[in-house]
Amino acid sequence: MSKARPDPLHSSLVTLKRGLGPRLAFGVLWLLFLPNAPYIVTDFLHLRDIDSGPLWLDVLLLASCAATGLALGFGSVLQIHRLFRAAGRSALGWLVALSGMLLSGLGIYPGRFLRWRSVDIIREPMVLLGDILERIGHPLVHYRAWGVTLGFGLTFAFAYVILVLRGEWVGAGNGRQSVPAIQSWIGRASGPFPGI
Repeated sequence: MSKARPDPLHSSLVTLKRGLGPRLAFGVLWLLFLPNAPYIVTDFLHLRDIDSGPLWLDVLLLASCAATGLALGFGSVLQIHRLFRAAGRSALGWLVALSGMLLSGLGIYPGRFLRWRSVDIIREPMVLLGDILERIGHPLVHYRAWGVTLGFGLTFAFAYVILVLRGEWVGAGNGRQSVPAIQSWIGRASGPFPGI
């Protein structure tokens, strides 16, 4: 019998097995920091401003970091999604997963264009909330915020759905109930909640 190794992904599952209070607290923290994973994709904007060496090297470096961030973000969403499915709440799991992707799109805008940081959620929550509500409440004035939110959010949601459905299709072809492709990325193929 193999001994489970301690890692952040396993720790999040352990936290979620406790009571409703820790689950809600973890869920709020998870949702607040989830946009940090796909945010790395927006660093490609810096390519036009830097002259540090060959462009192909900068693209390669950013692409590898962005792919890692997306894989970890999708892996995190997958864990939450699997918990809902394991509890027999599949539709709610999809709602939470896809809402998380859309909210990641919303979270990218204040970070990239308004220059808010994750720590500002604690340091200046009301000012940050005011900035976000201003953009939500006036979509015609803040069309860029809506474009970034919907563009990134829908792209992430679409990619997540494709990865999960591809995993279910691959899993069905090899006799398993389902094995998402992303599951192997996060190293939990035989984790506590098999299949999604």
